[in-house]
Amino acid sequence: MITITSVRVQLKPRDNLIGFAEIVIGGGIVLKEIRIIDRANQSMPPLVAMPAQKLGNGTWSQYFHPINKPTRTSIENAVLAEYDKVKCK
Repeated sequence: MITITSVRVQLKPRDNLIGFAEIVIGGGIVLKEIRIIDRANQSMPPLVAMPAQKLGNGTWSQYFHPINKPTRTSIENAVLAEYDKVKCK
């Protein structure tokens, strides 16, 4: 299990992109460029997508991703909780 010590969300709507988040893990590692994406199905929460880069062959590769479901859930919950606070301002 990870400890997320800080979360920041910036709204930058464009197409289906809602904005970006950054988290601090354990007070010592920062992870930026987490995308918050609106889903076509409005009854579902936004998608939290890990940072990725486009490779020379045109495919995308995530350079950071959780390796288990509890870690992914912790990140998603923290990002979406902060997003809910920010969108209401």
